[in-house]
Amino acid sequence: MTSRFVDPCLILFTQSSIKDAFQNGLSLEETACQLASKDTQKRDIQMMRVVEHTDGRAYSLDNRRLAVFRLLRLVGKCGKIKIMVIPKPDAEWRKKFDPSADHSKILVRGPRWIVGATRLDTTFPLDRIKAAMRDSVLVSDARVCSILEGMDSDDDAEDDEVLAGLRGRPARPKQAAKSAPRKKNASDQRRGDKSGGNLHFPDDLEPFAAGKSRYTYRCRVQRGCVMGFPEGSYLVLKAFKPGFANHQITSKDVAMQQEVARLAALFNDNVQPKQNQQPCLIYVRDAAIVSFARDVHKQSTGKVVLPRGESFLLEREIFGEFRKFNSNNGWATKTGGEIPQAFSHWTWAKYRKLVCDLQGYQGKPPGPKYLGSAYYYLFTDPAIMSIDGSYGLTDMGMRGIENWFSAHTCSGMCHALGITADRPVGRRTMSVESSSSYRETSNSYAPRALAPRNDLVFGLGSLREALQEELSDYDSDY
Repeated sequence: MTSRFVDPCLILFTQSSIKDAFQNGLSLEETACQLASKDTQKRDIQMMRVVEHTDGRAYSLDNRRLAVFRLLRLVGKCGKIKIMVIPKPDAEWRKKFDPSADHSKILVRGPRWIVGATRLDTTFPLDRIKAAMRDSVLVSDARVCSILEGMDSDDDAEDDEVLAGLRGRPARPKQAAKSAPRKKNASDQRRGDKSGGNLHFPDDLEPFAAGKSRYTYRCRVQRGCVMGFPEGSYLVLKAFKPGFANHQITSKDVAMQQEVARLAALFNDNVQPKQNQQPCLIYVRDAAIVSFARDVHKQSTGKVVLPRGESFLLEREIFGEFRKFNSNNGWATKTGGEIPQAFSHWTWAKYRKLVCDLQGYQGKPPGPKYLGSAYYYLFTDPAIMSIDGSYGLTDMGMRGIENWFSAHTCSGMCHALGITADRPVGRRTMSVESSSSYRETSNSYAPRALAPRNDLVFGLGSLREALQEELSDYDSDY
């Protein structure tokens, strides 16, 4: 066996098609986007297994992982990758190698996207991966490790494969030990507002995650209570990024999250959602506002990270695989079950408030339980879009609601709830992508409108073709 560095676009596939998700439930797109948002170094990447065939060409035995590497290569996120050239394993080779396939590209089953060796022969929506790079969404080293370990070997032989491949290296070995699986997510019970303790930041105020507008820091309560959270509580603190200096976290942010929790409770009572014949309820993290009497500094540099007097959002940490289920522009994951999308549609149909931008943890065995239940959804940082646009930066008003419904396909659950006809006419006026859209502000995260097409002379047939081409880049059913 020998190792070498090779451009992934020069390695060939052994199969003609692959599934659109790994065994951990993440789609190829979600995996590529989450890796694109992390500066992965070559030394963080273990070798992919490659076979040199009798025709002198190199073939990967791990087709889905090769597809992700190619996507990252096509958007400029990585160059050459380290591979391990191994002797041809006869049984596995016979099972995987399709002599009739065009080995230079592969079909992603379901959305029927093509991953090729160049941009011209690739129909996979590369713009979504570029958006993840542009947004610079921070992903912790432990999270990268989790993503990469979930990138199982391949498709038809996936049950027989060893889960080899990429692995991220935790920057601090001590933190890696803290990321052991937990048995439960702490519940949000009535906490009051008692404060007499302090917050300890174990990572020297290094954010472990971030969205477009805010950084998220881990902390733990010491020597008493903080905003009603008892001593020993594992919390996260959320602060606006410097580019959002004109924005402040206020009681309206807390009230909005409480409103989503109220709507979730009504949904649970009226719909009684289930998964695998068991109750699968929706919960929303309870948030509080906290501020500091003195500047909080980063110990290693002395830099002020949390200025005194500024307001920050504080809530319990969510343990388990954190993921996004839908956005406020219409994007939705295919692998998160029907409940999140149906909940969003239901809130509009019943209360004319579209709860969206749903992210958090989908409880399922053997993951951490919540209030004794194995199946549940635990959300944080949701958005509400309303007719009058009164719920903050992510409330895009009717324009956003119409854009959201333009990408929403009603599921069986929507039909069962009888809400399929209760939706506005969908109008696509902004990009549909996993990252959140924001109202026009002084920052650079305002929603991007679709560019008008001025290069076509429209007859009826060409208009239909143009619309299909325009909408194909924003298809949420992937």
